[in-house]
Amino acid sequence: MLFAMELGISVVFPLAVKTAFELGIFDIIAKGGGEHAKLSAQDIASQIGSKNPNAPSMVDRLLRLLASHSLLSSSSLLPQVDNRHQNDLQVTKDEDGQEHWLIASPQKTTYSLTAASKYFATDDYGFTFGHSLNLILDKIYLETWSVYYNF
Repeated sequence: MLFAMELGISVVFPLAVKTAFELGIFDIIAKGGGEHAKLSAQDIASQIGSKNPNAPSMVDRLLRLLASHSLLSSSSLLPQVDNRHQNDLQVTKDEDGQEHWLIASPQKTTYSLTAASKYFATDDYGFTFGHSLNLILDKIYLETWSVYYNF
């Protein structure tokens, strides 16, 4: 059963890589510092130029998938708590009346390239492995495999 599930979802990762390539995510991160980049999904989504208000959330899900397969590196940054960020703090009281300070700002995840993802960013000569991936995952190419379903 588990093997069948793995086969069923095995196409998700290559298509996610294809989507990230087509959106220019690898190039955006490369221009932002490559392996040393610390770009959030919000930063990347703003450079894609989408008018979709949900784009940062959608991009973040895509980036998390790529990071889970080590195609991107991710790190979580907790918001700094000091006098400048007092608006980010909330005080709550528990049943015993004790105060607890909560950080209202969620943690921020940033992404950078890995050695493998550099192949999907355009190099100095204008080459990227992403075009080869697009060829392999092209709709017409994939539909040719449907011929084998008719046997």
